[in-house]
Amino acid sequence: MPRNNFTSYYLGRLKELGFFNKITDGYIEIDTIKVLPPKPFKYLKPRVVVDKMMPKTTIPPDIKKISLSDLSSMGYVIVSFAVRRNKWFKLQKSRYEILPEEDVMNKKRILDNIPKDHYIEYDRANKLVRLVGRNTRPTGTGKWVRVQN
Repeated sequence: MPRNNFTSYYLGRLKELGFFNKITDGYIEIDTIKVLPPKPFKYLKPRVVVDKMMPKTTIPPDIKKISLSDLSSMGYVIVSFAVRRNKWFKLQKSRYEILPEEDVMNKKRILDNIPKDHYIEYDRANKLVRLVGRNTRPTGTGKWVRVQN
């Protein structure tokens, strides 16, 4: 039995009802379209999508809040960047990221304290750290950064 699809059903049904006499591909008459009943709707249960790019060694997260001194002992700092375009809220002047201390070229951009209404999350199980707050990204959570120790 040929595969049933909407187009063949629709065109065959229009031909049966007399909306047109023949179906052509521009030159040759096509007479192979048969009217088949449409497939019944089948409900598919939602399923979990597994990311194939995720490393196989990832284990369930164990997240806790840490202080700036804990972050600096890991060799990472909070850096401020000026925002001129692509602001995600009104009157935004800066965005914050966590970077390795040796990657920061301009030491003036390193913050001495955690910005107001922000905090640092540390995933002990997977050795990841991120900054959470309004000025990190439009979603309010910064990117996870893998800790090297």
